[in-house]
Amino acid sequence: LSNVIVGRGCTVASCSDCVAVRADRSNELAIRQSLDFTGWPAQRTTVYVTDRPASMRKFYRLERGRERVMAVHYNPRRLENVDAAAHLRLLKRAGVSVPEVLRDNPEENLFIMTDLGDQTLLNGTRQQRTARVRKVYEQVLGQALIMHGKGAIVAAALRHPMNEPFTPA
Repeated sequence: LSNVIVGRGCTVASCSDCVAVRADRSNELAIRQSLDFTGWPAQRTTVYVTDRPASMRKFYRLERGRERVMAVHYNPRRLENVDAAAHLRLLKRAGVSVPEVLRDNPEENLFIMTDLGDQTLLNGTRQQRTARVRKVYEQVLGQALIMHGKGAIVAAALRHPMNEPFTPA
């Protein structure tokens, strides 16, 4: 554990740069809505809260025993936040390895998705042999090819609206 605040009554498996609270000790609407969806008892569910102010999103990992989901509460002023769940569904349909959207509640600016873990590309390749790092990056590039190839075809076929491309600085 590092850079962590842990509330009373929590069972914490691992956490970095977050706050962990027992779900019944939180008054956040996003947590209550997520519990309604999962059906998990609040007193036996630990919530890890990670705030990402730059993206105007707050991530909640809900954990009960070995079961985990991620809830994302977002500010709709950032258009990419509004479209995030739809983009994930499109990428999943195209065959990209992304979390599955389990519930989308745009009225509450909240969606719930499967939890793929907290291993980052950097952490997963740090202190690895060059051959292993190369293999991991080949897998990542393979996913990027699917995203830009088949993903673009699926998006066009579904007439899925795309965001404007980035402009040079």
